[in-house]
Amino acid sequence: MSAPEQRFSRQDLLTALEQGWKQYLPRRAVLSEEEQTSYAHEQGYARVEDVLAHICARWERSMQRSR
Repeated sequence: MSAPEQRFSRQDLLTALEQGWKQYLPRRAVLSEEEQTSYAHEQGYARVEDVLAHICARWERSMQRSR
């Protein structure tokens, strides 16, 4: 028997983004360019900008699903 599907409200999503991702950019900004590139490679991307684009696309898709 599978567990019931948990649904999140739009406010739940916004709260999670605020709490979880609010610190992302300031923390990334203190890394050297080499550290940022290394981080991007660890995430499977060539550039840190690609990581950010992926995050934004996922966020946008999540917002569409929560409507």
